[in-house]
Amino acid sequence: DHADVAADVLLLPHHGSIRPASGAFLEAVDPQYVIRSASERTEVTRSTLMSLVGDRVLFNTADVGAVTVTIRNGNLQVCGYR
Repeated sequence: DHADVAADVLLLPHHGSIRPASGAFLEAVDPQYVIRSASERTEVTRSTLMSLVGDRVLFNTADVGAVTVTIRNGNLQVCGYR
């Protein structure tokens, strides 16, 4: 029995490092926005993270600084600080 874990925004566990279940977890949540809190910039990421993220919008704190998620009147807004 699988719980419904769908969400619009996902803060990646473990600083976005890839684990055996990462792909299945990302697909189960199926977020529109993915947030990675890490010190490694996206351009130097040498993992399968980018292929797992696919067409989703990725906010990496090493690139964009703090990330703000705002829900107002049913509208979702996600933006980086920089």
